[in-house]
Amino acid sequence: MKKSHNIKVFAKGAVIGGSMLLPGLSGGTLAILLGIYDKLIKSVSDITKRIDIKRNLLFLCIFSLGGLIGAISFSHILSSVLSLWGFYLSFLFMGAVIGTVPVIYKQSGADRLSLKDVLSTAIGVMLSVSINLIPENVMNISDINSFSEFLLLFIAGIFIAIALILPGISVSYTLLILGIYQRVIDAVKNLDILYILPIAFGCVVGILGFTRLLDYLMTKFTRSVYMIISGFVISCIPRIFPGLPTGVGYLIAIPLLIVGFWVVYSVAGKAQKNFV
Repeated sequence: MKKSHNIKVFAKGAVIGGSMLLPGLSGGTLAILLGIYDKLIKSVSDITKRIDIKRNLLFLCIFSLGGLIGAISFSHILSSVLSLWGFYLSFLFMGAVIGTVPVIYKQSGADRLSLKDVLSTAIGVMLSVSINLIPENVMNISDINSFSEFLLLFIAGIFIAIALILPGISVSYTLLILGIYQRVIDAVKNLDILYILPIAFGCVVGILGFTRLLDYLMTKFTRSVYMIISGFVISCIPRIFPGLPTGVGYLIAIPLLIVGFWVVYSVAGKAQKNFV
């Protein structure tokens, strides 16, 4: 891979790694926004099939390193940025997510929507909504004092891996459901390796297993899978929406919404075609 290409992969990993700490924002959705989603799925799947292992592993290592550095860096500034600009930044993110939907439809190869496409999109929305209706604090573990707690965090890592892969399912919200959101944020900030390790193992196992299945489905049922993915992405919008602004706030919120949509629709679409 060329040096400039590696820098782009690293930068995209950093953006995704840092932004996934934002509640309501999906890592899979961000990967689609940045035109790297298909490549990630394909690379992991190819490794499990022992296809071009060196090249794919290098790509994933560069991306993961960027994600790790992004997560560590953003974890230190996230709270202050959100407290100052969180409300209006939500409109920028909303515009970006809305702009992703037509890009996904183009990727599906659909020239016009059919009833099957609409039903597939609805299935994606319903699946995402169902997952996000699970009550919070299902698995509240603050420290590892036994093997059973280690195992539970490993299982949590598998769930996090699925949230990482599927657009529309927020990793941060998954952490909230499991009851470990704040503990994971603190562990990343303080480099608490003992707590992060079982989650990381679970993520690796989940990613290797689920990605191969998703790659197969995307190859075999391309159009339907992309429509379901669009449903997952659409389901993000209500969770990101912070409420209506007041007074002059509309003069900030609406332009940010438009900018978010325009950047993704006009730029991300081209990036997806020219990434590889």
